[in-house]
Amino acid sequence: MGMNTPDHNEDSPTPAPAETQKKTPRKPDALQDKKSVEATLPGRMHADRLGDVEAHQGQCECCVDGRCTHEILGTFGGSLGMMAAGLTALWKQRNKQSIPFSEVQKFVDAYPGILYLHTDKHGEHDLKAAVGDHSHKEGAYQPKWHNDVSDNQAIDQLIQHLGCGHIKKMLAFPEQYGTDKQLITDMLKAVIIRQKSKPDSVKKEVLEEADHKEKVVFRIKMKGGIQDENSPVATFKPCKDGVQGFVVHEGLPAYLFRTKVLPALKAAGIEIAEADFLAAYKVQADQTTGRLAGGLGVFDIEVEINDLQAEPKVLSVEDEGTVQAIAA
Repeated sequence: MGMNTPDHNEDSPTPAPAETQKKTPRKPDALQDKKSVEATLPGRMHADRLGDVEAHQGQCECCVDGRCTHEILGTFGGSLGMMAAGLTALWKQRNKQSIPFSEVQKFVDAYPGILYLHTDKHGEHDLKAAVGDHSHKEGAYQPKWHNDVSDNQAIDQLIQHLGCGHIKKMLAFPEQYGTDKQLITDMLKAVIIRQKSKPDSVKKEVLEEADHKEKVVFRIKMKGGIQDENSPVATFKPCKDGVQGFVVHEGLPAYLFRTKVLPALKAAGIEIAEADFLAAYKVQADQTTGRLAGGLGVFDIEVEINDLQAEPKVLSVEDEGTVQAIAA
């Protein structure tokens, strides 16, 4: 998030992604320095084994959204962001030719584990009102309204009331995100269909806090890196004591590519290179960083875990500069 010297693909129409600058002033309400960031860290982290996170929390990858009040592993868009980057890399591999919906659906259906997506309470209320579901139950999508409307109506309403800023911005600015709007729309439609046939395979979190009030970007770096399912990881609470921050776990996208994206692609008879996936993900992550986190400081937090029963140990906190905004 907010890397200093972004890589550019010659065929990409995207402008320079969000960068960080050391001397740029920050938003007045942002966390301004290492001391203020260090003060907010106690109680935010929990030690776990990477392979156990999904069993313990109901999903592995969550979005970087700072409104979440429980510990997460943060990637842009959660499961949707991983699938979007994978499909984008495939689209580019095929010289930007349309990908049949049948292939998109096979990929989404084969994506391992529980798909995570999120919204806020206002978006959920508006979505239910739009489809005529007046139940007051919050949480996962209601099978009732899925069965009452067509797939096309469902996807139209989902897009209109989408709560994930990463995917929402991707749909609004597909060229800048280096992707195809119809491709991302088809991915969301496939998610709707997967939820209808396997309700427990999609988890939608409704965030109680509707407003984004992030004050910082927390970039978590595990000592020793994220290698495999036995790697210790520090799940991180984006919102604590009213202080919100975007949360990015370095190294997690590469792990998720190897363990989720690539197996799902292979199950659909497709294969892409890890480097192409990471390049697509980086363009999209940088775009969202600049559009949602402009004026916030990026702080690298190196963490060590020697005991899964103890709180993770913070080894260092480094100020990496201020995110340069990309105009919405």
